Amino acid sequence: METSSDATVTFTFSGNNWTLTFTSTSFQESGTFTINSVANPKTIDLYVATSTDPSYSGVGETGLGLYQLSGTNLTLALGRLGDTTRPTAFTEDNTINLVKQ
Repeated sequence: METSSDATVTFTFSGNNWTLTFTSTSFQESGTFTINSVANPKTIDLYVATSTDPSYSGVGETGLGLYQLSGTNLTLALGRLGDTTRPTAFTEDNTINLVKQ
């Protein structure tokens, strides 16, 4: 299990499942993910299966992205949920950095 957290957000990966929790608001969403570690750059697809907010419109959507794993650091470049275009690079606008704890 890999978990990254700061004062307000925890992103947990376990098997092919992920959970994102905003601790300051108790908002949580979860789903499954698939990766392609052979692609260059490596790709990740995050499917949103559940949300604690019944009005959240992302349930049932997939976010396409890229990932880099270096030691305990995971970097994700994520597109918008439901967008069929995958990011092509890691940019300031689409990238989050996670550290395993």
